[in-house]
Amino acid sequence: MTIFSDSDYLKIRERLEDTNVFSILGLENYEIRHSNFLAWVLNPHETHNLGSNICKNLIQQLFPKFSGDIRNISIEREKFNIDILIECKNDVLVLENKIRSKDHSKQLQRYRQKIQTDKRYANKEKHYSYLTLHGEEPTDISEGNYWSLASYKELTKKLKELSKELQKTLDHKNLNFINDYVFSMEAHTLKNHEINALAKSLSTTYKEEILELAGSNDKIEFKKNNHQRAIEFIKANSAFYTGNGFFRRDNYFYEA
Repeated sequence: MTIFSDSDYLKIRERLEDTNVFSILGLENYEIRHSNFLAWVLNPHETHNLGSNICKNLIQQLFPKFSGDIRNISIEREKFNIDILIECKNDVLVLENKIRSKDHSKQLQRYRQKIQTDKRYANKEKHYSYLTLHGEEPTDISEGNYWSLASYKELTKKLKELSKELQKTLDHKNLNFINDYVFSMEAHTLKNHEINALAKSLSTTYKEEILELAGSNDKIEFKKNNHQRAIEFIKANSAFYTGNGFFRRDNYFYEA
């Protein structure tokens, strides 16, 4: 197979061979796992040791109108069924996180009204953010005036910038953890990493070879040296893989 000697193919295979905890556990498309990671990385009191300024920067990426005053900050998961609830001295921030699904059954309205009417938050400035892959509008258009739009695309970009700044100061283990998350998001969820573009190009150049390999999983040469992982990645990024059927633009089936 000539694709096996292509320099772009070798770049993809080499990158996918790197150990990545998010890919190993298959967490790329689980909203709960992403919410857990975000609750961890946004909290200045957590084990990552990012510091208050970095966490404040990330929170403001999600809530652009937030003043940045994170005194007395607390972050809770699934309180009132809200994905992430952040409370500070003068503010309360509500984050609804969507990876592959959309808001439903007036849930944004319910969350907002719960916070609006709760006496514990009566004197606090309230902020609501709807986080999706690319900053999509909520299904409930009546809530559009209350919820700001945030995207994983921009959040991942911000994390990537911060990880470069912290290369010399952040603990190696925590830095690798954040970098693993960024790569997992870019390559497998957002599909905007460099190797995604390489995969699309290769899928055009070697279409027949890829289809043959994908349909012949018993071939020894296909299975060895992680060829199978690389070929499946290329196939998942190819135009011919999705066809013209009932698909999302990111190659995932709509749920029935």
